[in-house]
Amino acid sequence: MSGEAISDDELMVLFEAARWAPSNNNEQPWRFVYSHAGSESWDKFFGFLVEFNQMWAKNASVLVCLIAKRHFRMES
Repeated sequence: MSGEAISDDELMVLFEAARWAPSNNNEQPWRFVYSHAGSESWDKFFGFLVEFNQMWAKNASVLVCLIAKRHFRMES
């Protein structure tokens, strides 16, 4: 939370590691969307946070939103 810039290349390394993390039924049911501070989408991402979290997140250089599937495919 230092505000130090994080490049897309650095983020992709982190997301790649997360992609290989163990998951339920090996489905990797998550997706990551993110916004860099100062980008066009920053205000929208920042607005997703409750006021308490905005107090500390305002100094972040990137905000990441994790989206997960709630239902899995059924195998017979």
